[in-house]
Amino acid sequence: CSVAPRLLPLLKSNLDDNDASTIQIVCLSLAMIFDNLPGMLGVEPVNHLYPDLIKCLDDSNDNVRFAAIKALKSFFIAASPCHFKGTVINYMSEQILIHMDDPNEKLQYACLDLLKAALKIDHGAVVKQVEVARVSHRSDFFCCELLQHASEVERLQDFA
Repeated sequence: CSVAPRLLPLLKSNLDDNDASTIQIVCLSLAMIFDNLPGMLGVEPVNHLYPDLIKCLDDSNDNVRFAAIKALKSFFIAASPCHFKGTVINYMSEQILIHMDDPNEKLQYACLDLLKAALKIDHGAVVKQVEVARVSHRSDFFCCELLQHASEVERLQDFA
């Protein structure tokens, strides 16, 4: 916990490395750190890390992309949902939705799973992004799956 403030900037700086294996290792390391800090990241680390983590989804190496998804999923639980509200969750969900339309079906399912986790942060914002993206995707299958899941989550919350 006390090491995170010193370690996160070092790891973040290596997300821009030219070597795919370095980026993959950094993403996996961040995922482990985030898993061990549930709800403990402040707004500043969230704002500093999210653009670089999202950028890893653009990597040409699928191992990096899957490691980034793992890190992002853990990232969502490492900070309070309020630290992601607004621009952060809108940008993140918009970018993840772009990758949910990737030709790689495994990546599509991984992005679907990641967006399901994003629903816990800001249900309404994610649903709004999905509805916009749905018309531009080659197939609306994954968007429909996500919207159905969002509807089920909302229905369950209404009963709680």
